[in-house]
Amino acid sequence: MPRRAAVAATPENVMAKINARWPGAMTLANDPALEVRRIPTGIVEIDWLMGGGFAINRHTEMYGGSNVGKTYTAYRLIANAQRIGYRCAMMDVEKSFDPLFAEHAGVDL
Repeated sequence: MPRRAAVAATPENVMAKINARWPGAMTLANDPALEVRRIPTGIVEIDWLMGGGFAINRHTEMYGGSNVGKTYTAYRLIANAQRIGYRCAMMDVEKSFDPLFAEHAGVDL
């Protein structure tokens, strides 16, 4: 039996195999045809690291130690989302919601 040449398991090859069986099932995150809309936080460093802000319709989890800015970042994200017309809700599992701090960050309570 003749040996088949090994094919490198690159993301592109895996994606091609899956899409051959189920057309359009997969795309790569860096595919220029895949448009990801984002909401900026207004915090330049975070927006830069996240490619322009938090992706819309994607799950994003922020975690870290106390007093590192998770809640403030969430407030800024909510404030900017409200400015462009989105309705927002926040799940605060750390029980740290402060309405005065949220308003200071720009959130419309």
